[in-house]
Amino acid sequence: MASPTPTSSAPNETSVLIMGHRVAFPAGKSPFPAQLAVMSSTLSALNRKQHALVESPTGSGKTLALLSSCLTFQRAFAHIVFCPYNYILDPSIRKAVGITLHNSIVVLDEAHNVEDTCRSGASLELTDNILAATIKSFNDVLKQDTHLMIPEAYDAVRYVLSCVKTWFNINEELIREPEDPNDDDCYKLWSTDDALAMLRECGLAEVGESDLEQIVQNEQMMMNSPGKKILLNSLALSTATRVISVASYMLHSNGKDADDFKVLITKKMRRTDDAEVIDTKLCIWCLSAAVVFSGVASQAHSVILASGTLSPMDSFAGELGVDFLIRLEANHVVNMRKQVFVGAVMSGPGGVDLISTYKNQQKFQYQDSMGELLLQYAQVIPGGILVFVPSYALIATLEGRWRRMGIWEQLEKHKRMLSEPRVGGKEFDELLDEYKRTIAGALDYPSGWDTEGNSIDEPRQSGAIFIAVYRGKVSEGIDFSDANARAVLCVGIPFPNFKDLQVSLKREYQDKKRSER
Repeated sequence: MASPTPTSSAPNETSVLIMGHRVAFPAGKSPFPAQLAVMSSTLSALNRKQHALVESPTGSGKTLALLSSCLTFQRAFAHIVFCPYNYILDPSIRKAVGITLHNSIVVLDEAHNVEDTCRSGASLELTDNILAATIKSFNDVLKQDTHLMIPEAYDAVRYVLSCVKTWFNINEELIREPEDPNDDDCYKLWSTDDALAMLRECGLAEVGESDLEQIVQNEQMMMNSPGKKILLNSLALSTATRVISVASYMLHSNGKDADDFKVLITKKMRRTDDAEVIDTKLCIWCLSAAVVFSGVASQAHSVILASGTLSPMDSFAGELGVDFLIRLEANHVVNMRKQVFVGAVMSGPGGVDLISTYKNQQKFQYQDSMGELLLQYAQVIPGGILVFVPSYALIATLEGRWRRMGIWEQLEKHKRMLSEPRVGGKEFDELLDEYKRTIAGALDYPSGWDTEGNSIDEPRQSGAIFIAVYRGKVSEGIDFSDANARAVLCVGIPFPNFKDLQVSLKREYQDKKRSER
C-alpha cells in the first residue's frame, strides 16, 4: 500500500507512495503506521469522490497525515482556506464570509463536535429584548429620507419580525413563572403542524435569502456613499438572518424536515447578586445534524471527518445523514500494553465510594476523599497531573472544600495547583504557560523522594496539577507531552444532564426515529 522512500528534492523530508500519489511527509522521518492508514483512507476517499470517517487516537499524528495527503491531492490547483469549522457548517456564516463549497475538499479535524455545531447552526434562541432591539434598528433605517435605500426588503423583514414578536408576547403569557432556579417545567411546546402554521402566518414563507441579499447590498451602498447614514446594527442583521435561515430549514420542501425541529417558549429563573431574574426565550431547536450537514456533503467533492473519538461510527454517520463509504479506526502509535497504565479507582482513602453521581459529589466525604487521593498521587508522581471533572461547578466545589480543610495547602507543598477558568483568552494562556513552566523547572522525580529513591522529610514541588473540565479548553487540541502529563485522572463521565429540556427532547426524537425504522 505504501512504501517510504527518500525524496530527491528535500533531504529533510520523506516521501511515501500511497494510492498512486507521492506524499511529501515533512517530519524528517518515516510516518507511523497509524499515519499511513490515515493518509491511505483520506486519499482513497478523494480519489473516489467519497466521504470518510477517520478515527485515530489523540497524539497519533492524524492532523499532519491529513494535511500531507490533502495537499498532495490538490497541490496542482488548490486554494487552501483555514477557518473554524462553524464557518463551513453554518450556512449563514458561510454565506457572510463568501465560502463556496462546490467541488471543494472539506477536512474537519477534531470533528467529534460536528453534530452539535450542525444542530446549533439550524437553531435559535431569542428574547423579547433582542427582537425589540432588532425591530427598532429596522425602523430607524426606514425613517431616514435617502434615495439610496430600497425600502421593500427592509419593510418585509421588519413585518415578519414584528409578527414573530407579537406571537411570542401573546403566548409567553400562557406559561407559568418558575418558582426557583431548579424549576424546569415552565415551557410550552408546539406540535410540528402548529409550528409550521405559525411560521407561515408570520410571513416567513414569503421572505428569504433574496431579501437579505438586497438588504446587505443596500447597506454596503449606503456605507460607501458620502454623508451621514443610519445603518442596521450588527445585532439586527444577525438576528434577522438567523430567524429567516432557521425558518427556511423548517419550511423547505413544504416542511419535509419540520419534524426534525421543536418550537417552544421557555421560562427559567436565575439568581444574580441583586435579584432573581426570569429569562423568557423563544426557541427553535434543530434535533438532527443531517439538516445542515447534508447540504455540505452534497456540494463538496469529499468531506473528511477526523477525530480521536468518532466511535460508534454507525450512529455518528446516521446522525449526519450521509454515507461514509471510507472508514478507518486506527491504532495508537503508543504501545498501550507496555507504555500506558489504565486503571479504575472505585474507592478513595477511608474506603469512601467514589461513584461520581451529582448527589455523591455533594457529600463532604466524597470531596475530602478525592482530595486525599490526589494528595497521595501528588507525592509519588513526578511532573504534571491533569485532572478532568464534569463541570466548572464541581471544580469550584472541590477547590473551596479543599481550601477550607487544608488539603489544598498540603497539595501545594508537592505540586503547583491550577484550575481551568471559565473564560479563555489571556488568563487561560497565562495559566497554561505557568503549568508547563513549573513542570519544566522541576526535578523529574517524586516529591517525597531524593535522586537515590530514598524518602525525605521535607517535600518539594515536583511539578503541577491542572484541574479542568471535560470538553473544555484544556481537553481540546493541546499537546501535553512527556512530563506535562505523567498522569491523567478522569473523575466521572461527562454525560449531559438527562433532565435538561433540550437533552430530553433529543432523546424522545431519537427514540421515535428508531421506532420508525
